[in-house]
Amino acid sequence: MNGDSRDEPMFVGYLDGMPRRTRAAMRATVLGVFVVVASAAAALTSAQLPFDASGYDLISVRTFEGVVRVDPHPTIELDVPSTAGEIVRAFVVNLGKFSARGALEEADGKRARLRGKLVYRGDQVMIELLPWSVEVLGEGESAGDVAAASAHPGETVEAHGEVTLVGEIVDSKCYYGVMNPGNLKPHRGCAVRCISGGIPPVLLVRSEAAGETSVRYVLLVGPDGAPINEAILDRVAEPVQAKGALERHDDMWVLRVAPGDITRVTSN
Repeated sequence: MNGDSRDEPMFVGYLDGMPRRTRAAMRATVLGVFVVVASAAAALTSAQLPFDASGYDLISVRTFEGVVRVDPHPTIELDVPSTAGEIVRAFVVNLGKFSARGALEEADGKRARLRGKLVYRGDQVMIELLPWSVEVLGEGESAGDVAAASAHPGETVEAHGEVTLVGEIVDSKCYYGVMNPGNLKPHRGCAVRCISGGIPPVLLVRSEAAGETSVRYVLLVGPDGAPINEAILDRVAEPVQAKGALERHDDMWVLRVAPGDITRVTSN
């Protein structure tokens, strides 16, 4: 050994106390690691995209009234009109990852009162139904402080012709607010289970115009208007393009499309 090595203190872990030089070095190392980790965490957090305004009212149970329709997926035409004067149509789903069709079949085409939890994203509304709460209403009948409303006429359908839309297939229940963000590949397994259980599959379409991003939510159904959930499970949570007939049912966009006309979009 040289003279410098003999001057270095030896630290033995099972003995009390730590040499002053070793203690100072350890403190500097720990502080340095803490600063690096905290800085990296702050940088990663600031780089994340903010979540959209959405929510799932897990605690509050509300009462809703309107005309129920079960095809192609259960909806209720709420008695409260939108600010644009349109009928507000909300998807109705069951507890968990299941369709509410069975609970609503007797109310199809009729005014009904039901109770459930609100799920929302922007102007998209969904109700998670308490299935034992459905009550078909007689003419003019209404709940407490909710003004009675006459039954809505048949839904208004506007045809918008053949289109090709590019987007991502999401399960509407999770994406509308039960989970956030509720899309992309990390959510694929959950989305597949929801859609296979009867949750309405929605094509999430984003477009850019004048420097702003707009979003359209388009319900996917077959050419005959029937559900196509099982036929599209292998394309959930991936970039796809869908070619079909675009319609607007009151305030809800619907694309009639053959499953074979929904294809993956591959990047060059």
